[in-house]
Amino acid sequence: MQLYFRTKRLLSLTMLLVLTLMFTTQIAHAQSGDPYVRLGFPYVELVGNVTIGRTVPMSIEITNLASNPVRATSLQCTQQGTSLSASSISRLPNGSVIGAGTTFSTQQYYRAVSAGRTDVTCVFKGTDTVTGAPLTIISSTTGLNVLSETRLSVEAYAGTNSANVGEIIYLTVVYGNRGKTTFTNVKTDCWSLGKGIFFLDERQTQTTLPSGQSGFTQYRLQGVFHSAGGIFFCSVTALDTSTNTQVTIPAAPFLVSIR
Repeated sequence: MQLYFRTKRLLSLTMLLVLTLMFTTQIAHAQSGDPYVRLGFPYVELVGNVTIGRTVPMSIEITNLASNPVRATSLQCTQQGTSLSASSISRLPNGSVIGAGTTFSTQQYYRAVSAGRTDVTCVFKGTDTVTGAPLTIISSTTGLNVLSETRLSVEAYAGTNSANVGEIIYLTVVYGNRGKTTFTNVKTDCWSLGKGIFFLDERQTQTTLPSGQSGFTQYRLQGVFHSAGGIFFCSVTALDTSTNTQVTIPAAPFLVSIR
């Protein structure tokens, strides 16, 4: 019965996430037939928020919908807000020729350094290789919320990221209290975006976290066919006894595959 409800919940969440991503993908359109630039924080769009200290990638895609190739001259991204610290774009398109109907993909990493929201916008410039006409495309804005919570911590990992069919996979979620306030009603939650790996059962060590203490939940998983796999998302939720408010912190996602 527990497996039935977990599977049903997973399917519902998967459908919800697919619909959400369809409507929230950030696309800036030029006129019909011109290139466009698409931005997104793929993991964060699934998890919701990020905690201070976490580093996440922002994907950048430049798609040429024109009939002529476009020679890229520059790509620059700017941010509004101070909660994120940006690294350099991993691969610049400068000088590259983006053929008709093709996409240039790259990414830029951002580290969460303080609480708040930061928005990012990118500007792509290029030249039509046939007509010589210049192009300037401004992307829509994508953003990231950084949580202010630093007392409650969570990490999640699998004992192996690649297993055989039928092999038991142990997934562990470790949570801790770095603050001075006791947390109660501590509960972890994990789900996956994928197929063929099922949750069998779980065991949690403690549901109350005094200052300086930690606990963990261990899940048993099993893959049922070759080439199964999924991205796993875990979080911890607890009640802050000083304010009587509920706090939820996401862990970094990770991949598990079945050989």
